Amino acid sequence: MSLIKVAFLNNFRRLSRTVLVLLGIVIGIAALITLVSVVDGVYQNAANSLGKMQGIMVFKGAQGPTNSLMAVSYESKLKSVPGVKKVTPTLMKAISIIDKKQGAVLDLTNMYAIVGITPSDFKYSNFNYIADNMVKGDLLKDNDDHMVVIPKKFADAYKKTIGSKITLDGVDYKVKGIYEVGQQDNRIFGRLVDVRTSYDIPFDQVNYYTVTLNNPQDADKVRDLIKFKFKELQAYGQQDTLALVGSVLDNLKLLVIIVSIIAAIVAGIGIINTMLMSVMERTKEIGTLKAVGWTNGNVMTMIILESTFIGIIGGILGIIFGYLLSLALGKLIGISTVVTLATVIESFIFALVIGIIGGAYPAYVASKLNPIEALRSE
Repeated sequence: MSLIKVAFLNNFRRLSRTVLVLLGIVIGIAALITLVSVVDGVYQNAANSLGKMQGIMVFKGAQGPTNSLMAVSYESKLKSVPGVKKVTPTLMKAISIIDKKQGAVLDLTNMYAIVGITPSDFKYSNFNYIADNMVKGDLLKDNDDHMVVIPKKFADAYKKTIGSKITLDGVDYKVKGIYEVGQQDNRIFGRLVDVRTSYDIPFDQVNYYTVTLNNPQDADKVRDLIKFKFKELQAYGQQDTLALVGSVLDNLKLLVIIVSIIAAIVAGIGIINTMLMSVMERTKEIGTLKAVGWTNGNVMTMIILESTFIGIIGGILGIIFGYLLSLALGKLIGISTVVTLATVIESFIFALVIGIIGGAYPAYVASKLNPIEALRSE
């Protein structure tokens, strides 16, 4: 126990140097916690949103529904597939200019898309959950010319309320309703005909179809049947889309971990350098300890414990700062961040390993000091 106490207190003998080393570990661990929490938060929000979707999204090409153009003749063809209850044509376009301000789209929190659906078909679309999440106004009706339903996040950012005018990519709309389903929702809903004319989309084409099923449990079977009958089409159910999102985010998380490992290597080098300098400065002290009976193992244990304490303290502080930073970043960019217990434990173990490895070589050097030569050193 006395050896542990000595090792702990030794770190405070050169406080400024210890603080600098701790800073490297804290930054690395905090960055890991923050970035992973953002990735996990995006995945959770996507899972929550997709969990509310009940249809199969069908589009043409491999570049996604917003870049797809399908002939309206597919509507009757898809209706003929066994198990299909309703086929809803949908348009979706990314908005570049909001209220004549081009710069707004450069802000990740203000990237919105306009979705065009025939209002009477809304309940059959993948966005039918919006009806239960209206906070002001009403959903669109078939005769609501150039009216839109907007997310609360958008309303707050652009100071819009019921009856306000919005200019989207040069076309004027009036707000009829405001909904709120989560911080990530970025869709503005308009009538199919209005979105079509606004973006000069031919009347014989749509971006994609939402296929509603008689029995939602048949989603996989109907999806496979659509793919078999129409080789040129892509069909994605809820689980397919979630798996695709998860795959992309897993790659992003891997990139985050690689960056964190690089930061950890830098922190580890800092620990090695600090401990080596500490050994050099304490050569005479270590020689005295060995002269009074300390073994090589005792000396190695003391040095490794010193670096381990640095790793432990740095890990704890990094986790705290990372958690606080993730909350702040989530509020800043408008998403929910998720700090899981697994991430906390892995980050702490990561910092602990950095501390142990960082002290291993300096401990070996200290253990090999000749006590007589060490006592003679100045």
